[in-house]
Amino acid sequence: MSGGISYMLLALIFRIDYLLQPQGLLFDAIDKINGIYNIKDNKTTLERNRLMIEELKKLLNKPKDDVINCFYDVKTSFGYVPVTSHKQFYEFILEQFKNTGWYYENRHDNIVTYIYEWIIGYSLFYYGLYPATYELLKIPYMVLHPEFFKEMGIAPYLSDSEKNVINKSAIEKEIQRIIKNHVKEYPKLAIATQNILCRTKNEFLYSFLNEITYLNFSK
Repeated sequence: MSGGISYMLLALIFRIDYLLQPQGLLFDAIDKINGIYNIKDNKTTLERNRLMIEELKKLLNKPKDDVINCFYDVKTSFGYVPVTSHKQFYEFILEQFKNTGWYYENRHDNIVTYIYEWIIGYSLFYYGLYPATYELLKIPYMVLHPEFFKEMGIAPYLSDSEKNVINKSAIEKEIQRIIKNHVKEYPKLAIATQNILCRTKNEFLYSFLNEITYLNFSK
């Protein structure tokens, strides 16, 4: 299961980056962990996982004040990542969907969830997305980690982990709110919300990401 564990670890570091937006040494540490997996060398996936786990443990052992000092607002005059076409983005999604097959067939549903979360986190980390796409990709994070958003006082609440319920109506409203904010610039922008299914997390993640591939940014 070393491949599945890799997805878990990578989904975790991208989650930390997106939700907490660390700066300085903590961001560098996350970037280093990501680099361990991506570097071209002769290490096996198992060895890479061990190294990534070791680096995560170092973060756990850092003094609290050192960690807190890595959270502050910044202003930048340039993008950290290059602008990405929607075609490049959706081709990446469709290609990565193929990696869920074995885990689906062998009923490792939790690993499938991590793969979808990794797809989202990777996209947000590496791609310069359209603002509408960037905003839409917040929705699956809100579904997967509702406790975080409630703790932060960020509404609407799109799911309930205790009841294992996904709020389809609230998701549809949030999608339409985002589309409305950008449709003036991109008149053909739309999402067929009726195609987004919410009976399980994986069903939602797949159907949501699949619909995002159909976004039309032509003017």
